[in-house]
Amino acid sequence: MDLSQLANLGEFIGGVAVLVTLVYLALQVRQGNMIERRNGDRAFAEQIDRAFFEPMRNPEQCCSCNVRRGVSRSWSTTRKRS
Repeated sequence: MDLSQLANLGEFIGGVAVLVTLVYLALQVRQGNMIERRNGDRAFAEQIDRAFFEPMRNPEQCCSCNVRRGVSRSWSTTRKRS
């Protein structure tokens, strides 16, 4: 092999290495995006859980909030009876 053939071989190997690196980085970016999306979904689910289900787990706190707002009356006393 002469010098020009070795240079061509080196250039080919370098090109293949660049392609392999690009594929690897694309997969890493895709995986990172999927992880961030899952983390966002998890955070949203935790917010929904706190907003809707925490009062059910701690009814004393829920009722004390309602009493302060004047909402502690039962439905039967606030509805009009037919």
